[in-house]
Amino acid sequence: MSDGIGDGALRGRSSAWPWAVGIAGGVAGAAWLVRELAPGPGARVIRELFDRDAARTAAEAESLRPSDVVVVEGVQYRKGDEGALLDVHRPATAEGPLPTIVWVHGGGFVSGSRHDVSVFCSLLARRGFAVVSLDYRLAPRAAYPAPVVDVTAALAHLVANADQLGVDPHRLVLAGDSAGAQVASQIATIVTSPEYAALVGVAPVVAPESLRAVVLFCGFYDLAEFAERGRVAPIRFLRWGVGTILHAYTGVRSPSREQLDLMSAAVHATAAFPPTFVSGGDDDPLTDVHSRTFAAHLAGLGVPVTTLFFPEGTGLGHEYQRDLSREEARRALDEVAAFVAARTA
Repeated sequence: MSDGIGDGALRGRSSAWPWAVGIAGGVAGAAWLVRELAPGPGARVIRELFDRDAARTAAEAESLRPSDVVVVEGVQYRKGDEGALLDVHRPATAEGPLPTIVWVHGGGFVSGSRHDVSVFCSLLARRGFAVVSLDYRLAPRAAYPAPVVDVTAALAHLVANADQLGVDPHRLVLAGDSAGAQVASQIATIVTSPEYAALVGVAPVVAPESLRAVVLFCGFYDLAEFAERGRVAPIRFLRWGVGTILHAYTGVRSPSREQLDLMSAAVHATAAFPPTFVSGGDDDPLTDVHSRTFAAHLAGLGVPVTTLFFPEGTGLGHEYQRDLSREEARRALDEVAAFVAARTA
């Protein structure tokens, strides 16, 4: 089935890594002024940058929104919390429960919205899935483990209301991009490792056999490595940006190795981790250090791993999959759909 996505459908630019390009090139003066103030002022600067880039990318993709997908918007997944909202994307003609992808948006823990991935989710849904995108609390107003708690609450709501929402609670796939990939990987570890769930203090709400697969784009899975790379980055504003993000998310200016390891799927994943699809752009600094490394680590544990990486010189930055004007992003959409279909059959 054609998605109507062609080379000329959009003229979006290739997405660059927000920490490296957005901070260094966009608000150098502002970042310099607030670099010693954290996490609030700095996080607001980063949020503005990320939100601006996400809004532009989402607007460029809007012309590709499929007309044969129905979106149930603004479902409240936690009582008493008006910000705890999710959307459910389903093919208009589908009946009964569908294999369900739960997508966790990125944004460095300090920004982002379910709307950022709305078109991508609808394009996936038209392949025969229910695709859920959700909002979660952002740092620094809500520090770790707020996103983990929120996505877990959303999963609990989906399971409890499966018939009403048209989702199959026994054929679930966790997916995410950037910081959302980190959150998704951590929750998958919680679901499949009782020891780790006890360490984190977040109880899983789905059975391991119900979590059929995980899809991870452009994420970071070893938080200590992420922090160290930020500390030694050659670009001053990149060092400031990573430090601000981690301060906002952890609530600690200099989180300990123990704290960062506790958040890291690369440290705690086991052989029970679900089959996983991992991808990243060739120009994304996270790809070699995190995406390729985590994929290899999972494969070493015996986890079935499917990867999508690109040759050097392709020119794909962070969150490349959102730029659907590029053939590589459309290929990613196709490969994710095939992977999920195979794992939820």
